[in-house]
Parts: sequence; C-alpha cells; structure tokens
Amino acid sequence: MSGRYRTLVIGKEEEGRTVGEILRSVLGMSASRIRSVKFDAAGLLLDGERVRTSAAVRAGQCLQILLTDSDNKPDKLLPFDMPLHILYEDEDLIALAKPAGIVMHPSQGHPYDTLANGVRAYFDQADAAARVHCIGRLDKDTSGAVLFAKNAEAARLLERPGAVKKQYLAFCEGELEGDGWQVIDRPMEGCRREDGMLVMTEGGRPAVTRYRVRNCAEGMTALDVEIETGRTHQIRYHFASLGHPLVGDALYGHGSALIGRTALHAAFLTFVTPFTHRTITVEAPVPEDMGRLALL
Repeated sequence: MSGRYRTLVIGKEEEGRTVGEILRSVLGMSASRIRSVKFDAAGLLLDGERVRTSAAVRAGQCLQILLTDSDNKPDKLLPFDMPLHILYEDEDLIALAKPAGIVMHPSQGHPYDTLANGVRAYFDQADAAARVHCIGRLDKDTSGAVLFAKNAEAARLLERPGAVKKQYLAFCEGELEGDGWQVIDRPMEGCRREDGMLVMTEGGRPAVTRYRVRNCAEGMTALDVEIETGRTHQIRYHFASLGHPLVGDALYGHGSALIGRTALHAAFLTFVTPFTHRTITVEAPVPEDMGRLALL
C-alpha cells in the first residue's frame, strides 16, 4: 500500500453504518470525491482490504481513504523552474511567499510561467504524487502569502468558509481616520467589467472589508486589511469607493511614482491543517518596494 491516506477508526456510534454513509456524513466528502476514490483499486480500505461503499462497518475497524489524487487525473500543469520562498510545508499543503509580478495560475498570455507551474516543478522533484490545488488567489501585482494543497481532499477542506484567513498590509491615498477595526460593507458581484475595472450594477452580492489604520504620513495611510468575502478586486474597489484608492493602483486610482504596482501585500496567512487540525500562521516578509513606503 502506497500513497497518502486519511485514517478513521470506527467508533461505537458509527457501528452498522455503511462506508458510504461514513464518507458522506462523518467526513463530509462530496459525491464526486467518493466516486473518485471508490473506483481506485486502493482508494478505500477497511482493515487493509479494499471495501465497497455499501459495506457495513464495525466498531474498532480502521477505514482508510486515499488522499493522493488518481494518476488517471494529472493536473496538466507544465513544470516551470523558478525560485520558491516556502513559508510552511507538510504532507498535505505548502504555503509560499508570492512575489509581485507573478501570475498565480495559467491563463491567456501566461500559459506556463506561473506560480502554479513553479509548484508543479517543485513537486516533480520533491513529491511527484502531489497535485497542485490553488487555495485562494492573489492578483498578479499583489505580493504575499498563498496556499496550495497537495491533494483534492485537503483542498476541499481548506476551501471551507473560515478555514483560511489573510491579513493584508496596504497603503491608500490620503489620510483615513478611525480607532480600531472599521468596516466597508458595499456589494460587488453582479458588477460588469469595462477594461478590467469593476462597475456597480443592480443586485450586487455582499462584500465586506475590515481595516485598521496603522499610521498616516506623506499623504497616505498604512492599513491592516482583512476581507470577510472574496470578490475580485475587493480591497482595491472598496478603498477606491471611499475616495482613497490604494497607492499605485492605476486602474482604480492614479498610479504613483513611489511604487510601480498596487501597494497591497498579503502579510499573514492563518489556516487550519485539514487532518491534524492545527492552527498555523505564516508571515510573508514585506517586499522592498512596500518597505520603502513604510519608511516615508
């Protein structure tokens, strides 16, 4: 038996239930994920033997679920060698510090020179069985902490609401005031896009941003920022809607001679490991260009 398995010892309260019921109600696995593992020859094991989802279980038995993605479902990413700044890694996930200017995953114009391709190359050298599952995203010009899962089940658990939280460092134009955490509650999705910019339309979906003022100097404000929802361009759009676009944001603001990109950095990433349930916080070092702003 090889591969990464999730193990569950059957308790008295589960005795008599089927393997399928355990997977659905106890482990919360989706129907598609259950189908994926049950058709793998080593996907579902009970006391070390292959088992059907219709089989009933007894207290004390050991149910094992294969976490390694099937070899029949490659992630189709081309490897691309690039330096990776690893903040944390275990059997199921890897956290990295993304530089500004790097795209997260392949898209038109960036078919292979992305962070996901870099992670694929790293996995090919360190853990070829791992697959690349991006958990959340950062814009190309945003730097900071990002998370990837190595298997589909870890990805599913990390994508649940509240499993991963980010805290950003941002600089906005002008001087914002307020003690403690302030809230921007302005709907966004349901917006149309013109030249990349989000434009409000009727029926936008909820979008909530929290921010805390660090200090004000030289006509700008340093901020800690958290988001309760994850809409495209949410932080940039929300601060522009206050009349305080982020420094360097040429799309929603005016650009800046002080920094060649939007002054936004995912400084802290906090997540719960999917199977050991440990709370981990990683910190991505502040890059040089934003560090210069902090010194002004």
